Amino acid sequence: MVVTGGLDLLKDWHARYVEALREKGKLVTVVEYPNATHGFYAFPELADSDKFVEDMKLFIDEHTRSKHVV
Repeated sequence: MVVTGGLDLLKDWHARYVEALREKGKLVTVVEYPNATHGFYAFPELADSDKFVEDMKLFIDEHTRSKHVV
């Protein structure tokens, strides 16, 4: 999962990173928070920070579900 903010100064770098991963055959999920800056998730007072935490939890659950022992 590659996370970027729409206002992130490194957004272009993230796009190149995603492209490189995909060229190597990796499955990549890209999540963009349009109004967020770089490192927004480190500031819990920002609304997108809470959204990021929830999105990350869902991503982890979805990608580890098959590994859980029932």
